Amino acid sequence: LVIRLGSQKLVVGVAATGAGLSIHQASRGQRNLDGVVLHPGDEVTWLNAAAVPIWNHLNAGVRKLIQEELEPALQARVPFVGKYMYFKQLSLGDVAPRFGPVAVTKSAHGLELSIGFNFVGNGVLEFSAGVASVQMTDLSVQGSVQLVLRPLVDSLNPVGGIIVTCLDRPSIDLKVTTGSELVPNLYDFLRDTVDDVIANLIVVPNGVALALDTLGPKTDHLTLRHPLPIGFLRVNLNGISCSTETAKAAPYATMFVGGASWSSGPAKLVCADYATWTGADTQDFVVYSEHQTLEIRLFSGGGVSRRLLLGSARVPIRSIIGEAQVPLSLDGEDCRVSLGMQVEWLAVHDELPALPSEKSGPLNESEMLVSVHVAEVTGLQSHAQRQHRVCLSIGNQKAFTSRGKPPAGLDDSITDEALIGLAHKLASKLPLVDVADALGLEMTHMQEFAEYHARRRCIRSDGAVAADAAWDAKWCKQARCASRELAASSSPQFDYVCHFRGSASSKLRLELLRQEFGKPETSLAVLEQELAGVRHRKLQGPFVLKLRDGSECLLHGSVTLRRLQIESAGARVAAVCDSLMEKSRWDE
Repeated sequence: LVIRLGSQKLVVGVAATGAGLSIHQASRGQRNLDGVVLHPGDEVTWLNAAAVPIWNHLNAGVRKLIQEELEPALQARVPFVGKYMYFKQLSLGDVAPRFGPVAVTKSAHGLELSIGFNFVGNGVLEFSAGVASVQMTDLSVQGSVQLVLRPLVDSLNPVGGIIVTCLDRPSIDLKVTTGSELVPNLYDFLRDTVDDVIANLIVVPNGVALALDTLGPKTDHLTLRHPLPIGFLRVNLNGISCSTETAKAAPYATMFVGGASWSSGPAKLVCADYATWTGADTQDFVVYSEHQTLEIRLFSGGGVSRRLLLGSARVPIRSIIGEAQVPLSLDGEDCRVSLGMQVEWLAVHDELPALPSEKSGPLNESEMLVSVHVAEVTGLQSHAQRQHRVCLSIGNQKAFTSRGKPPAGLDDSITDEALIGLAHKLASKLPLVDVADALGLEMTHMQEFAEYHARRRCIRSDGAVAADAAWDAKWCKQARCASRELAASSSPQFDYVCHFRGSASSKLRLELLRQEFGKPETSLAVLEQELAGVRHRKLQGPFVLKLRDGSECLLHGSVTLRRLQIESAGARVAAVCDSLMEKSRWDE
C-alpha cells in the first residue's frame, strides 16, 4: 500500500517492490524493550559543525570542574603523593568531540534521543605534586548520551522537561606522560578517578534535568531530576572458567551498572581451570532503563601494584536473567575466560508492600523499594564556617547528600549591578539593619559598605569613580558569598532522593553531619525509623531531630515504600512482550 501525501510517499506493509518489503522488515526489527524506534540512527554533521565554536568556550568551565571535582578526588585516592596534588594547567586542545549516530525512540514517558559521541583530544592536563608534576594527555572518551524529552503533555508546549544523561559509563583512556615514577600504579588510579568523576556528573542516576514551562500542566522537577527505578539487578557470582595460571592469580570481578560500581573479593582455585567464590559475593544494582548494560571487568593484582586486566564484557541486563555464563574478551579477542553468575530481577511495583499488623503476626520478609527524599533542614544555628550534609543508610547500604545549599531568595533574583544600586539608594535613607534584611546580606557587610562610601563622598574625580566601582564589585561578590554561606548553615537545602532495597524488618537511619572549617566532620543528630512502622506506604515529614546540645531542628522530606517482586527469566520476557504490545500499534 502506497499513500501519497502531497509530494511525499508513505509505504505501509509489504508492497510488490522489494523496497516495501525491506522497509517493513527493518521497521519490525527496530523495536526495543521500552518503546518504538522512530529513527534508527544517522550522522549529524550540523551538530558536529556547531560543536567546534562551542568547544572553544569550554576552557573556563572545564577548569572549574577539575578544581571542584577531579582535584579533591585525586587527593583522596592516589597514594603517597595524592594529598600534594593540585591543579596546575589545562589545555583542551583544538579537537572538538564528534557526535553521531542518533537514534530516536518513543517510549511511554516521551521521546528519547540516543546520541553517540567520540572525543579523542590533544589537550594537556597537569597537576603539581610537590617537587614533581603529573601530566595527562591524549584523553579519549567514547559512549552515548541520552537526551530525553518528557513528559509529553497536551499543551501549547508539549515538552515538559529535558533530561541529559548517559545510561552507561563511557569508555575512557588517557596517557600519563610525566609522574608515573611517583606511584607504581598511577595510570590505574588516574583513569579510575576520571571515570568516577564523569559517572558522578552525567551517568544515571546523575545528569542534568530542566523543567520547562508548558503553558499548561506544571512539571514536577523532583520527579524529573530523580526518576523512579524500574527494578534491581541482583548478581551472585559463581565461578570462573579459565586457565590454571589465571585461577591461581586470585582474580576478582569489578562490575558497573550506570554510575554504580562494585568489586568482588578474590576467587580461589578449587580445581584445574576453575576458581570460585566462597563468600557471599552478591550485589544489587539499581536499574533505571531497560537499555542499560552490565559491564564486567576481571582483574588480578591492584592496589599499589600493577593491575592486570584478564578480560571484560558488556552485556544488556535484559539478556542475563537466570543462570548465565558470560564469555570475556581481551582487546576484542576471545581470552578463553568465562564468568558464571546467577542473576535475579526484582521488579518495582507501585503498590503497598506487605507490612506486619497485629493480626498478621510475624514480619513478612518480602522485599521493598525504599525511596527517601531529603528536602532541607531548618532551625540550625547560623555560622558562616559550617556546612551540613545527611547520611542515609539501611543495613550496609549507605548514601550521602551533597553539602547543603542556601535557600533561594532576593539575593538570587537580582543582578550584581542592581544589588549595588539598591545598596547605594537605601543605605542613606533606612537603618542599615533594615537594608541588610531587605537585601539578604549580613549586617557587617552593610556597615562596611556605608563606612567606605561615607569616607569617599567628598572625592569626585574620574579615577575615584572607577576605583569606587571596582571596590563595589569586589564588595558585592564577598557579601553575596558570605550571605549564601550563612543561609546554608542555618537552612541547608538538599533536594536529594535515594533508593534503597529493604524489608519490613529493616531500619532506616538518617544522620545529620556538620563540617566546620579546620575541624573533622561531626555527627549532630540521628533519626531511626522502623520500616514496619510506615503505614499507608508513605511517611511524610517534617521529622524532629534532637541535636547533641539538647536543641531541635526539623528535617523536611518523606519516605515512600513500593513492592519489589522477583521475576523469573520467563516472566521477565512475558512482561516485556506485554509492554511492547501496549506501546506499539504496528501489528494492528
